[in-house]
Order: sequence, then C-alpha cells, then structure tokens
Amino acid sequence: MAKAENEPRILIIVDDIWESINLKEKIGIPIGDDHKGCKVLLTTRRQQVCRAMDCQNVVQLDCLDDDEAWTLFEKKAGLDDFSDDSIKILANQIVRKCRGLPTAIVPLGSALKGKTHHKWQAAYQRLKDRRLTEIEDVNEENAYVCLEASFDYLKNMLRKRR
Repeated sequence: MAKAENEPRILIIVDDIWESINLKEKIGIPIGDDHKGCKVLLTTRRQQVCRAMDCQNVVQLDCLDDDEAWTLFEKKAGLDDFSDDSIKILANQIVRKCRGLPTAIVPLGSALKGKTHHKWQAAYQRLKDRRLTEIEDVNEENAYVCLEASFDYLKNMLRKRR
C-alpha cells in the first residue's frame, strides 16, 4: 500500500468528530506544508469543533423540513395511500419526534415497516417522553434515542427467529 505522502492528491474523510483533535499527531494525516495535495473533509455536529480545528470552509447542513422528513419516513416505513389511518397518525407523531434528523428517521421507519398497530404504538410511547435536541447540542444520550428503539426491534426479531 502506498503512503499518503507519495500520492499527488488525496482526500481523507474523518466522520463524526465530537471534539477537536490534532489530525497529524493523533491519526497521522499529513496536512499543511507536509502534503499540499492532501485535503481533509470532516463532519461534526458541533460548530465549536470547526472553530477549534481552524476549518477553512464550513458547510452547515440543516435538518430535513417537515415534508422531507415525512417523505423519507413514509418511504422507509413502506407507507402509502392504502396504509391504515391509525398507523399514519402514529407515524406523523413519530416523525415530529425525530425533528428532521435522518439518522433517527431512517432506522425507525425501517424497523416499523410492516409492523402491527401495537408495535407502532409501543414505538411512539418509547419516544414520547424522550427529547431530541437541536443538532448543535446533541449529546450521545439524546442522539441515539431513535437508533436505540430500532435496535431493540432488531434484537426482538433475532430472538424470535431462534
């Protein structure tokens, strides 16, 4: 395998950074004068990380708007015009609780696809008293509430197959 320093141009993607890190010391990514052809793209939910790491270009991505969130959830959950109205009501409540976060919408929609009204009700009850904060302030406990719910469904499905 060739060393990064030997490549004329290279793009390195570092995903989901929660705190400032020294890319060269901690990960060994050549930056600055060490390798002018190296570009680093990092993703984070925290603007303070961008400031601390002296990011040159910051692109802020917003959450999905209500229509986009519903369309994504509807597709992942397999809902259509013929779906049960009581499930659609619960689906709307669940989508609102996801607050436009695709990382919440996709696994929940997929986990609830084809499930009974009882399962949809249970998912909503589980989410009802939880709070997803704005992306900038998402912490580990709140960020994965929806993922946890879908994971629980997967665990139950695996147990039933045994």
